[in-house]
Amino acid sequence: MAQTGSRGKDMRVSTKIFQDTCQDKTLTSDPPVLWIPKDKLGVAEDEIVHTRETYNSIGISCDGASLSAQGKLILGGQPPDWRLK
Repeated sequence: MAQTGSRGKDMRVSTKIFQDTCQDKTLTSDPPVLWIPKDKLGVAEDEIVHTRETYNSIGISCDGASLSAQGKLILGGQPPDWRLK
């Protein structure tokens, strides 16, 4: 017979739900990194410094992304939080 909690629920079901939740990728994966393009005026670098000083839990980078003189996005690599799966 299945064990039951104080409210009569099957404890095995509750345990399975808890284990599945702990395996959720949003809880176990690395936090995302905000990827902004580098610009000639240095706004991106200033924003990176400001964001890191103000919100130390937010990852931010401009590595591999830039803006052309016409304002077009140029990607020179993978996003900083990209991982081969």
